Amino acid sequence: MNEHTEDPIPKPVLDLIAVFREKLPSVVFPDVSLEVIEGLAERVRESSANVEEAQHRLDVAKEEFAQSIEELQQKSGRALAYAKVFAEGQEELGKQLAAINLLKPARAPRRSSPERERPDAPQTRRPRASHGANAAAVEEASGTDRPSRDEAPETESTL
Repeated sequence: MNEHTEDPIPKPVLDLIAVFREKLPSVVFPDVSLEVIEGLAERVRESSANVEEAQHRLDVAKEEFAQSIEELQQKSGRALAYAKVFAEGQEELGKQLAAINLLKPARAPRRSSPERERPDAPQTRRPRASHGANAAAVEEASGTDRPSRDEAPETESTL
């Protein structure tokens, strides 16, 4: 058991174990004795520690997952914004890109961290991108000024 967590054994059971240790250490009832009760209490403590460890690993994995999703959304937003600038004058490509809406993911990941569940936890929202000019989307997504037509975003191949 971790020194930072409470004993998972209910106080009445701890009190019963204390009575058995003090007054009934050698008394054995059918399938119940001090040894049996202490063994089960230890098993509960071990199980509790396993749950705590698994919960910690799950919390870490959920946070990593949420960060990965966030990074994917940010990079996808930048890619879309740059692609829209790149597609200026290419009607078909422009229409394809215009149909892609990254503002609201189809299914947002569920997070069940204690901080999210607290009613007093600060609610953070990201500002929504303007549906205006492509340049504004690029500027917002990249945090930089819009590249000039001579400075097209780097791509692996040109169309």
